[in-house]
Amino acid sequence: MKILLCDDHRLLVETFASLMQASGHEIVDCVLDPAAAVEVVAREPVDVCVMDMSFDGLEDAGIEAIGAIIAASPTTKVAVLSASGEPDLIARALGAGASAYLLKSEDVDRILSTIAALEFAETDDVRVAAPRSPEPTQAPHLRFMTPREREVLTRLVQGQSTVAIAREMGVAYSTARTHIQNVLTKLGVHSKLAAVTYAVRNGLVAPTPRGSENRRSAV
Repeated sequence: MKILLCDDHRLLVETFASLMQASGHEIVDCVLDPAAAVEVVAREPVDVCVMDMSFDGLEDAGIEAIGAIIAASPTTKVAVLSASGEPDLIARALGAGASAYLLKSEDVDRILSTIAALEFAETDDVRVAAPRSPEPTQAPHLRFMTPREREVLTRLVQGQSTVAIAREMGVAYSTARTHIQNVLTKLGVHSKLAAVTYAVRNGLVAPTPRGSENRRSAV
């Protein structure tokens, strides 16, 4: 599918782009604000726009953008990928015309499979409301993260898969999985995508330049 990504966290957008490209989707563009997303769908074909709800702390920006995107391109479906699982926000997003609503803390496989399902859905077929999932408010064991685990976290943010992490760090696949699980535990999250989101939002990992070689591998 032709995918447009819209989120005001650049590193997060680029990580999602790597994940979706690895799943066979074409990334039309990555934009940082809803107005730019509307401009993209108005000028070129986009099957699904994956977007956040909050921009500069304003949730209404995302709600308004859903309607604007659909008005500019009626065939484009909007999949919300948000850090907030507030029932009222979910209801408002779906009411505005979003075809799917998922939390950034959800397992990456569920996010990708839901987006893929939109390709075969009729306009009003899909209404996926993610169950509320508590967001980590602190990482009590972060100070105990080893240099090896910090390297693993950096590689996750860069979009590397467990196989790629094992290969590039020169360790066994099982060892890489153990490092990843330790990272999740110390960050207080339950998925690799949630770890990436937490790291980006809290500045735990330095941004990776666009075009970095490491972005070719995906989680």
